Order: sequence, then C-alpha cells, then structure tokens
Amino acid sequence: MVRESIDRFAVRLQTDSRQWLVWNEFHETVLASPKDETQLSQLLALHLEYELTGRHQVAVNREVVVGRDRFIDIHAELNKPDADGWTDPISVCIEVKGCWHREIWRAMEKQLRDLYMAKGVRERGLYVVFWFFCDYWVEESRREDAIKMRGKHDLPSARKRLEKQAEKLSLEWGRLEAVIIDAGLDGSWPASLRKQPKKRGSAK
Repeated sequence: MVRESIDRFAVRLQTDSRQWLVWNEFHETVLASPKDETQLSQLLALHLEYELTGRHQVAVNREVVVGRDRFIDIHAELNKPDADGWTDPISVCIEVKGCWHREIWRAMEKQLRDLYMAKGVRERGLYVVFWFFCDYWVEESRREDAIKMRGKHDLPSARKRLEKQAEKLSLEWGRLEAVIIDAGLDGSWPASLRKQPKKRGSAK
C-alpha cells in the first residue's frame, strides 16, 4: 500500500508537470537546484498522509527516534484488523536520499537495514532516491557529488542496481524495496521562464 502510493507520487511528479515541487526557485539563467533531503521527506510524507491517513488506517510520522542520534525519515504504521477485529500493525521505515548523497549505494544496508529496522518491530523498509539529473540543474557542489556517485549509471541501470541490492538484503522477517523517483526537469513549466540550456549530459 505504501509502496504503491509512492509509485503514484513518482508518476504524478512527471505526468502532471509538478517537477517544480522538488526544486528550489529558478535562477536568472533558468537553472535550478534540488530541494534538500529534509524538504523531500516532508513532501513525500505529506503525500502519504493525504492518500493513506484515515481512509486506510495508516499513521505517517517524520523524524521518528530509533536510538541516540538516529531518526527514521518517514515511519508509516498500517493497522490491519484480523478476523477478531484486533489490529496487527505493520511498520514501514522509509529512508529518503538525494542522488548526490555520498552513501547512496551503501545506506540501504548500513543505515536503513542495520540501524533502523528491528526484528519483529519494523519489518519493512523502503529506500527512496530522488534522481535529479537533467540539463536544468545549476552548477553546485551537490551536482558535482551526484556525478561522482552516479558513475556510469543512468536512471534504468541505477534502479536495477538498487532493486537487486534490496532483494539481496531482505531478511527472513522483513522486506526491503528500493524506489528511484525521476525528479528531473523536462521544461514543462511556464513559458516565460523557459530557455534551452546548453546540453551537458542528463543521464536520465
């Protein structure tokens, strides 16, 4: 249920021309910079709350404490009634990363699984990466870091790599899934702001 909702968020981000929601204000050169990971988590949590809270008995919380100086980006708890009417809660940890994060290929194991998921308590994990590569990303340190971390990967190959990693890391008592959200701008914003930037390899 939570994974499907995130998939809908990803689709709407592209099909409804809402890419600007995950980007900061445009610069004079009509280049932009991505929102930070805290803002991305907030946007995704708001979407989950809107879609799932109330109608599906899902509680969505942000920055949930799981230990000293350890916080889950988003925690969703699904209350699933059994035959007798009692609820059997299903706990889902969601870790959100921007494509510039220097631990993007390791954080699913070292952070989400090893630090945040606890046997019998938080049995499911979702690793969500926002993929911002496009021609409209302004030159900045995060973009430089993202290019280094991307290596030779484009969007499909990065998605395949993380999905395989999630499958490998999944434990008997739980399940890990990876989601890459295409957050690149395609120029679908007000014509008065639109210019054609120099091509520089978007790697979508």
